[in-house]
Amino acid sequence: MIGLLGTITGLIGAFSAVATANPAEKASLLAAAISVAMNNTASGLFVAITLLLSHMFLESKTTSLIDSLEIASVKFLNSITERQTDKTHEPAAPAPSVRSPAAARGTI
Repeated sequence: MIGLLGTITGLIGAFSAVATANPAEKASLLAAAISVAMNNTASGLFVAITLLLSHMFLESKTTSLIDSLEIASVKFLNSITERQTDKTHEPAAPAPSVRSPAAARGTI
């Protein structure tokens, strides 16, 4: 946006210089003002392209980080679910046998 503002400001300066200048100076004043406008446009495009590339790089890194976190959370939740289902499907432990008092004394 700053490049566009500079371009417009440069063009306004160019046309105002042409309007009040002598006919011999009009070409040089117009060329100088257009040069300012084009330099502002070029610097604005340079900043915009640099920031766009930076944004694309950071967005791809963020996306890959989010994807890896999602995969890790799904693996974690799957392992918890597997442990819960393993505990519910385990066969019941056999009941301890009741020994008679005579068996406990070893008289049988």
